[in-house]
Amino acid sequence: MRFSRLLGLVVVAFSLIPTIAWAQTCANTGVPGTPYEGFGSVATGGAGLTVFTVNTTTDSVAGTGNSGALRYGASLGNRCIQFSAAFTLNTAAGGRIAVASNTTIDGWSAPSPGVTMDGGFTMSGAALSNIIIRGLRLRSCPGDCIDITTGASNIIISHVSAGGSTDELMSVTGGAHDVSFLHNIMSGPSSTHPTVS
Repeated sequence: MRFSRLLGLVVVAFSLIPTIAWAQTCANTGVPGTPYEGFGSVATGGAGLTVFTVNTTTDSVAGTGNSGALRYGASLGNRCIQFSAAFTLNTAAGGRIAVASNTTIDGWSAPSPGVTMDGGFTMSGAALSNIIIRGLRLRSCPGDCIDITTGASNIIISHVSAGGSTDELMSVTGGAHDVSFLHNIMSGPSSTHPTVS
């Protein structure tokens, strides 16, 4: 009798593990369990909001529901964006992906070896706020790999590697404020511009 109860508790505990791991997707922490730092540390991104799953390598702004292309999901706002597989995404031809407010793009949600993108992101506008981008590799970016401008605020770029842009790798200009760049790796842009501005 005791053994069957104990076995029942063990089975219940193991059945909760995927739920616990799933709940950590888009959690408002840096390396899981540690708080973010810096001026953008108040950003919560898409934590606790609707989950959007990137399940295609297609680069499109069209879509339905809560799955599809990264460009479509990023345009919706109020989303925790996760990846269903390890992807190589070619978004460079469509230009930088515009990210809407209250969004986390969580590359850590992808299985190994993770997500590599040919392309980058832009965050622009005084009304734009509360964005977290983490755990991605950005390559061959048209312009900046990360472009934060025109008053955008409360943004965290964490554990991103960027290289091969045609302009700066990461830039904060035009009155953008409260931005944290944490634990990123940057290798030379393909232009003569500085790595960061």
